[in-house]
Amino acid sequence: MIKAIKNRFRKEEDGAVVIETAIVVPVLLLMALGGIDYGTMLARQVELQNAMAEASQIALAAAPTDASARQAVKEVLQTSTGLDTDHVSITESYRCGTDADYVADSDLCGTGPYARFIRIEIVEDYTSAWSTISGAKPLRFNFVRMVQVG
Repeated sequence: MIKAIKNRFRKEEDGAVVIETAIVVPVLLLMALGGIDYGTMLARQVELQNAMAEASQIALAAAPTDASARQAVKEVLQTSTGLDTDHVSITESYRCGTDADYVADSDLCGTGPYARFIRIEIVEDYTSAWSTISGAKPLRFNFVRMVQVG
């Protein structure tokens, strides 16, 4: 009798496929969703980097040394990225002589020579679908470029 039961279980493998599928499909599904989520995040990063390059080219082509010109560059950057005004900033900075640090006002350089820069910054907290499911913190994109304009 015991031998007959053992033989019956050895011969019946129909349920094995169902069990293997039940184990493998969720793992494959999670891997696929993770890959899609990673691709979406990477696409957003590239989009923000391209917008930074565009803003840098605009700053080089027509140095935005007054507030209205900087606002125009900011609006182009906001349109390119879809971000609001709190996440995009365009400011003027200076580097005194051979100093490595930037200052906000050219008067701080004294009488010495200084170089004028436009500081372009984008900050975005990217919340992926994966972080929503897992409860992880959003990924922070923070891009800063210094463009010398004078």
